Amino acid sequence: MDLPVDNPSMAAPARESWQHTPGQLSPVRSGWLLLRRVGSLALVVLLLGVMLSLLLSLKRYVPVVAVFGSGYESPWGPIPMTHEDRLLLEGLSHSSASIFEPRVVSWQDASGNLATDSPQEFVTALVSEVASQRPGGPAKNVIIAYLSMVGTIDTEGVACLVPPRISETETIRGSERLVSVARLLTELRSAVDSQVHLVVVLDACHGNLSWPLGLVEGGFPVAVQATLNKLRLSRTWVVVPAAAGETSQGDPADGHSAFARFFAGGLEGAADRHVGGDGNGVVDLR
Repeated sequence: MDLPVDNPSMAAPARESWQHTPGQLSPVRSGWLLLRRVGSLALVVLLLGVMLSLLLSLKRYVPVVAVFGSGYESPWGPIPMTHEDRLLLEGLSHSSASIFEPRVVSWQDASGNLATDSPQEFVTALVSEVASQRPGGPAKNVIIAYLSMVGTIDTEGVACLVPPRISETETIRGSERLVSVARLLTELRSAVDSQVHLVVVLDACHGNLSWPLGLVEGGFPVAVQATLNKLRLSRTWVVVPAAAGETSQGDPADGHSAFARFFAGGLEGAADRHVGGDGNGVVDLR
């Protein structure tokens, strides 16, 4: 029986491929493929540009460095509603359930880091905390320092803050243990960039807590204004909750101090939507 033998001279039948070689493409198809590739590349570049633009324009929340004097010993007593105010203001740093109502600030509670016996150490620690913050806001140039403490005046009528860890025996010796508001503002201003807008909130008009120093009420706001008039610090705003002859009050029905409630509401946009606001989505400093 003869078996078939491969004949090298016999070529295999040509097979048609479903994929055309570039040389076989028509001019119209070649142009369409080129246009599609160029379009895809342009779309990728456009998307990268949009993403980069969004990253550069992301909202940087206003940093708030807060100090709550909750460790006052007798006879000073605790500041009314300081715990409730802390929770209220800290809530501004938490996003709500709606994506259209994001958080308002970035929160840094420095109370624990500033529990010191020395006024100078207190100022140094607070200045360090504030200087470490990245400015935020629409123009990325605002830092807020919020101090809930007892405010008073020394024997020369100068505005001072009472450190939380001061004791009754130390108050008798005079004002060497008090924190000078002028010194505090000057060092805070020097620690941040000259273009940063520094807002210092002195929630310290608790006149009923200053009686160990012989003061009843009303003197601290006037002394703070005199300090500002003397220092004339640029791009620095100081907010106090009361005017001359007034003291700040708590609202038991609301569960917060009146000042903290309105301050939080203002940051959330009430100051812009109020009859005196311009509704431009920005809370201005004036």
